[in-house]
Amino acid sequence: MPSANPLTSAQQKFLRGLAMKLKPRVAIGKNGLTDNCLKELRAALEREELIKVKVPGKAAERKLLAKQTAEKTESNLVGMVGTMAAFYRPSPALVKRQITLPN
Repeated sequence: MPSANPLTSAQQKFLRGLAMKLKPRVAIGKNGLTDNCLKELRAALEREELIKVKVPGKAAERKLLAKQTAEKTESNLVGMVGTMAAFYRPSPALVKRQITLPN
């Protein structure tokens, strides 16, 4: 699976600022990244580009789960605070892009 394009630190900071205002769109359950969970994550990223996700478990488990989520959804992990992680994946169609990143 191809990985997401890397973001600059300025772009990550910009996206973290936008993510602060968001409510969690998806919660990963105790069963982890199931097919249904991945389907919901991909659909939310397609619709909104930047989403906040509730990640369960202890700190080390959350970090690993967030990294796996980014890989499997081909998105960028923008940041994590506690049990919340923010993911960004730009829309493949330029006309559908809602977020313009700084250079």
